[in-house]
Amino acid sequence: MPSHRSMIADRPPTLPPHWPRLIAAVERPESAADWAGEAEAWEAFLRDLQGAGLFPLAYRAWRASGVLESLPGPAREAAQARMAAYRAGWTGAWEEIAGVLGLFASSGLTPVLLKGADLALRYYPEPHLRPLTDLDVLFPTVPEAERAYAVLEGAGFRPGNSGIPMDDWVLSQHLPDLFAPKTGFPVEVHGALVVSPRDSRWAGRADRLLEGRRSYEWRGVAVEGLSPEALAVHLCGHMWEQHAGEPPKAGVVYDLRAVLEREGPAFDWDRLVDLSRASGFSEAVQTGLRALDAALGVRA
Repeated sequence: MPSHRSMIADRPPTLPPHWPRLIAAVERPESAADWAGEAEAWEAFLRDLQGAGLFPLAYRAWRASGVLESLPGPAREAAQARMAAYRAGWTGAWEEIAGVLGLFASSGLTPVLLKGADLALRYYPEPHLRPLTDLDVLFPTVPEAERAYAVLEGAGFRPGNSGIPMDDWVLSQHLPDLFAPKTGFPVEVHGALVVSPRDSRWAGRADRLLEGRRSYEWRGVAVEGLSPEALAVHLCGHMWEQHAGEPPKAGVVYDLRAVLEREGPAFDWDRLVDLSRASGFSEAVQTGLRALDAALGVRA
């Protein structure tokens, strides 16, 4: 089996052309001044940061470095207003998440938190630094996932507009999105990762990504997260396999860095290689590790 270093040594790293200015906002806070002088350009810059999942990290960097106070008044006020709106939305989202997890707990279900929620709770120094727009939860079996879905429907969650009627698991790793009755907050209930649980790749060995899950609690509710190595594979597979036709979001390299930094020497690189190969996502993981190196200088 190749080493993890050989996974990324075959070609030089490249970044999407829109990443450098967004990453600079976090890594070199003073670069914000390049965009702050013209209102329209500044608003577009803030919007792009938020779309990439980097706005709260950039805002923290601006505050900590004193850059925020040095910005022109209109630019500073626009950033502060956007942060206030972001924090309000983030707080509301987590109140919905608390309600959803409470429903699962009362039904004897233990969800595996995915992506934003799991990263925010386990890996970011402050949870609000990891944005999320929905809640992704995984259940290890299709019957558990379908029971969880029914629990939410029983609590008033409703699916969005459906397309052509078909078996919900034919093409997707999750059931149709459900939306909270009052706020419309979306929840995705997964039965697999990246590929459908009916896909031969899942039962073929991709389901090994569920091995070694970590148990923890949030607000007294039991939840699980993927193992660090499986989480890294999933992040890369989600971004560069599942959404390969879309521009990747720069926030993914901060997710990967957060996992590697928090785990430190405990991160098992041999296991990462093994899970990458078993799940069929080796190419996506190679791309992700190269992007991490090119964007943040984190050499795997």
